Amino acid sequence: MFQCLCVFSMAMQRCLKAVRQVVERGKQKPLYALSSIGIGLGAVAFGAQWSSAVPADASPRLSMMTWNVLARPYTKHNWQHHRANTKVEEMHQTLSRYTYAGEEIMNQGLDLVFLQECEAEFTQPEWNLVASRLLSEYEFFRCPQEPHEGPGTAVLVRRGGRARPQVEPGRHLCVGGTTDTGGLSKRATIVPVTAGSHSLLAVSGHFAWDGETEKRLRHVEMVGEVVGDRSVILAGDFNCQPGPALDMLEKSSGLLSKLRRVHLPEGTMTGLSGDFQNEVCIDHVYLSPDLCSVWAAALAKPASPWDGKCMRPANVNGASDHVPVVVELNLFAESLSP
Repeated sequence: MFQCLCVFSMAMQRCLKAVRQVVERGKQKPLYALSSIGIGLGAVAFGAQWSSAVPADASPRLSMMTWNVLARPYTKHNWQHHRANTKVEEMHQTLSRYTYAGEEIMNQGLDLVFLQECEAEFTQPEWNLVASRLLSEYEFFRCPQEPHEGPGTAVLVRRGGRARPQVEPGRHLCVGGTTDTGGLSKRATIVPVTAGSHSLLAVSGHFAWDGETEKRLRHVEMVGEVVGDRSVILAGDFNCQPGPALDMLEKSSGLLSKLRRVHLPEGTMTGLSGDFQNEVCIDHVYLSPDLCSVWAAALAKPASPWDGKCMRPANVNGASDHVPVVVELNLFAESLSP
């Protein structure tokens, strides 16, 4: 653990200052201004600023993001905020939101991206103006695999990045999406990847809420049956905040009890409650013991993606009611030796 902590401590002072600036600006400006002020993940943590702090023999690194991008069909729950003429937001509102999200993913340029509430339309040009660029930069693995089955989860693997998928799109695994896991959208996308000589599973999951704890546990256990003892990154929307409910899930799950949750800076929030009244921290990243996080943060402060209180339909000023959570990690098995 020492070498990971060493890298972490050498970088934290400069990173935390930058993160505070990002969060403060996020209170007033959309998330997508991050790249214009040079606080993209590469500028904060992964560029030359860190090169002198990393030992020459450091293990390979991976960068990743997890983000619930708010699927259009589920905006029916937020009609008071988007103020469209129907329960679901207008097409131009979705176009703006999905384009904002796509731009942010492109700007960050991370090795792995884990998405939740991702529908097939997210990668269609008529719904996302950067869809073609996104597909040219990333291999896209989504569950469900059939577009008509609605929103689900996805894993994006950057072409030419530090991770390589071991299967073609369409040959990845999908777990969940049934009544006993919480419904069609509660799915996990599982993609085997390699990074250098290291093999691992990249898992993007969306799990049931606190009112369906048994279904959430069942879903996590189903993912655990696939993962077994393999190296894994499990990231997504767990619909569960740190505290007794998450502690119980971690203790009850054979999978999560073997993994380590990546801890975000104190006070970090990753989304809004269903009524948009409260900030919540329900998006989490779990790593197997052979992986070590060296930096993690949410890139903005959660806010409604729709602006104002009067205009109908509302202007769009963001992608989602969730914000991206980013992590850089080391493939660092030797650091965990006794």
